[in-house]
Amino acid sequence: MITYVGLLTQVDGSGYVKDRAAVFNAVLWPGRGHTVEEMEEELEQLTTAGLLCRFGALRGYLHIVDHAVQRRGHRHASRKLPSCPTHHRALTLPRQPAGSQRP
Repeated sequence: MITYVGLLTQVDGSGYVKDRAAVFNAVLWPGRGHTVEEMEEELEQLTTAGLLCRFGALRGYLHIVDHAVQRRGHRHASRKLPSCPTHHRALTLPRQPAGSQRP
């Protein structure tokens, strides 16, 4: 749980970040005897639980799966990292046709 909450401080406005277990470990667990292997295991557990998605060549990126839902109504920063091929379309809300009213 601490790792998941800590990752929220590392992602961009869209919930994306480069997947670097060693960097996450150094930032989230400084001087606490937490190893990179333990961080990698926690990232895998969060991925298996469906909270994170790791993608790209050699797992180059990760994103928090429900980040768009958590930040609904907040202004999103422009993303410089590639979009997740699995979740990006699922998180995009359909646009309302011009002149239509929302229920």
